Amino acid sequence: MTSIEFDWSAQPECRYGYSEAQLRAQLGNGYPAFEEYMLMKAHPICTGPRSQDAEPSFGPTRTCDAAHGGVFYMHDVLWFVEHA
Repeated sequence: MTSIEFDWSAQPECRYGYSEAQLRAQLGNGYPAFEEYMLMKAHPICTGPRSQDAEPSFGPTRTCDAAHGGVFYMHDVLWFVEHA
């Protein structure tokens, strides 16, 4: 895989890190490889709000009020960007 440019100056949308939308924009065509890398390695540390009547799912509970999709540990994002 080719080297991925990542704009680390962009402010994360979530207080816990970059949102799924930001990661998709930053990683571009490399996002599917990131998803594959993260599969079975870690779950998101934040998933944004969930509906009150939604079934409980594997992973963390809601940790912030923004609807942004998954946010992963920064050390996982950093490792992927450096080794892609």
